[in-house]
Amino acid sequence: MTAIRTAHQGISAQAQRERLHAALPQGPVTTFEASRHLDCYCPTKRIAEMRRDGLRIETVTEITVTESGNKHRVGNYVLMAES
Repeated sequence: MTAIRTAHQGISAQAQRERLHAALPQGPVTTFEASRHLDCYCPTKRIAEMRRDGLRIETVTEITVTESGNKHRVGNYVLMAES
């Protein structure tokens, strides 16, 4: 994900959507991964914007355990086949 951050720099909503759009074809991305590794601190908003723009992205809820051992329910975003 470092290469994606390097290729799509910036903090604008557009730059965050570009990072997510580049990461999703490689496999599912959780809200945790999006905020931590893709520098998207409101991934739910960016995903909503991408859906509005026509991308088919499904959300699957999963439980993730943080480094401190706490369990959190997070969204796991899956890019469906683009038409």
